[in-house]
Amino acid sequence: YQRRVHGGLTYQEGSIYTIIYPASGSSADWAYDTAKVQYPYGVELRDTGVHGFILPASQIVPCGEEILAAVMAMMNYANIHP
Repeated sequence: YQRRVHGGLTYQEGSIYTIIYPASGSSADWAYDTAKVQYPYGVELRDTGVHGFILPASQIVPCGEEILAAVMAMMNYANIHP
């Protein structure tokens, strides 16, 4: 599933292993297995390797809007699928 927010970037949902990079032992793995969180998640923000974790000021608000929309969609899903 992919969704674009107000013409911004497209984000994907899926396992960390399949959509970001092969990894095990992530915080999402721990949350699911140890803390019994039903819907753990990991988020990679909009940079594609150019700026790292220091986004230009012009990208901060759009990034926040995209992540807010993602969190709202996740909460909606969790409410429908308890």
